[in-house]
Amino acid sequence: MEILKKITEEENYLDILNSHHLSGFFYSKMTQDKLLKKDYLRNIHRNSLYLEECEKIVKIINNRFKIILLKGLSFIGNIYQDMGERFMSDVDILVDKSNLPSLVEILKTNGYEELDSKKWFANDFKKVLSKKVEGLELVIELHTRLFYHSDIKLEVERMENGFFTLSKELQMVHLSGHLGFQHNFQKLYWLVDIFLFIEMNKETINWTKVYDLSKDLKVFKSVSICLWLVKTYFNVSLLEKTEELFEINKNSLWKKYLTYDFLISPFEISRNYLIMKHLNKDSFLENIKYNLGWIKKKILA
Repeated sequence: MEILKKITEEENYLDILNSHHLSGFFYSKMTQDKLLKKDYLRNIHRNSLYLEECEKIVKIINNRFKIILLKGLSFIGNIYQDMGERFMSDVDILVDKSNLPSLVEILKTNGYEELDSKKWFANDFKKVLSKKVEGLELVIELHTRLFYHSDIKLEVERMENGFFTLSKELQMVHLSGHLGFQHNFQKLYWLVDIFLFIEMNKETINWTKVYDLSKDLKVFKSVSICLWLVKTYFNVSLLEKTEELFEINKNSLWKKYLTYDFLISPFEISRNYLIMKHLNKDSFLENIKYNLGWIKKKILA
């Protein structure tokens, strides 16, 4: 975890940790700094409430349909054994489109209110609901597909607690596409997720399947970049086959812009940020379409 150790050498390292939602992780894994304890305890409190809420939802659904946990909450008790390590601003749930109205009604019956949001083609597959519990606003984001620009038949696994999650191969693709394609490497805690996920599963993941899924979902570059990032900045040893499939050692232009300074302060290096928005996409035309749609949304807002 070389990049994380290097952050501790920065004069403003507490601000960096806070901006990347890594305070709880650092408190648990790297330093018992009292200034980080508050965030660590806040994570435990919020995450416990999220877990309780989702357990209630599963009981109400009673196997009538599947709800699939994405990202954060699906990692608790898995790659994060300590509930205080992982910050969660919301819970992401994937549900079949046909079951979305039923799930929204269940949430509303249990005190959630649907939040108004301007819909456009890049977020018209989501609904966001929230409610206050013990003084905290809990937010649940419902998805009917993984990415706005592509869809695929889902492969899921049942977790011990009764929830469902994506297959390991599909999780790898989704985590990478979420960090790269959707959010342009804005937050390091999402990269830490990928690092820990790979460290736990790299020997058992079917990397050929990951390759195929990344091509089908049009996020191959995001997966390739994320693999290079964990190898370069977290010293992760990847299988030779994995490196070949995803062209990790290829002399790619994007490597020039994914510097340490960019990763800890992406918005301060605006040139790199704008360039990476284009370089991390599999399709240049899809990127132009997204940017034009985003500009139109801002103008009409």
